[in-house]
Amino acid sequence: MTPVFGVVIKAASGLSLYANRIQGLTQGGIAPISGTDPVTGLPLPVINANQALPPFKSTQYEVGGKLRVGRVNASLAAYQIEQPRSFAAPDPNAPGFLRFDSFGEQRNRGIEFSVDGEVTRGLRLIAGASILDAKLRNTGIAAQVGNKTPGVPDYLLNGNVEWDVPFAPAPALTVTGRVVRTGKQKVDAANTLQIPAWTRVDLGLRYVAIVAERPLTLRFNVDDIANERYWASSFDQFAPQLLQGQPRTYKLSASVDF
Repeated sequence: MTPVFGVVIKAASGLSLYANRIQGLTQGGIAPISGTDPVTGLPLPVINANQALPPFKSTQYEVGGKLRVGRVNASLAAYQIEQPRSFAAPDPNAPGFLRFDSFGEQRNRGIEFSVDGEVTRGLRLIAGASILDAKLRNTGIAAQVGNKTPGVPDYLLNGNVEWDVPFAPAPALTVTGRVVRTGKQKVDAANTLQIPAWTRVDLGLRYVAIVAERPLTLRFNVDDIANERYWASSFDQFAPQLLQGQPRTYKLSASVDF
């Protein structure tokens, strides 16, 4: 059973305030064959390798508001999520082995702001910003308690713009752009390593034509147009690991509406 409670108040025309409490079930992790001792940093075998942990329950609290002004929507929310944290730790009953299990919890707090809409005729915007505070609690390892959760950035910024080219047969040609900014992230639970903040810029074109009385949409996108080299994210469930950001990538696609 995962209960959900919520309330929405229509405070004024175009303005809604809300609050909710949500509990959810998430599939438990599967124990790896080996891991890194979070105390010594040495690789050790996992005594319960390949064991699937039972589903765990997370709890989320959120309050916020949504505002609509003309063709523009804006929202602001604050939230907190609490969930167990699974990792491999020394097994007190089996020296020289690790046991993969849920130890302590991960608490995520954050503030999110988003805005979307048609700013002016032919110019559309979708943007958002988040400030994140993710902490480890009650893990049983003194060097980790109160540390930042690996792989969770300090902040996230993103902006998406679409512009219908006015001198093309409307709305045939659209220029698209996206900017993503991700704050620095801790790599390990001990918070001894971190990856720096990074920024990626994507650009694209979308062209709509009528073929056999059906709309044909052609898309051409270039992701990471500056070909930036960066570490996109990190995680430390079994051992500290990094995820590399994609290089400059070209995408071409076509679709037909039936």
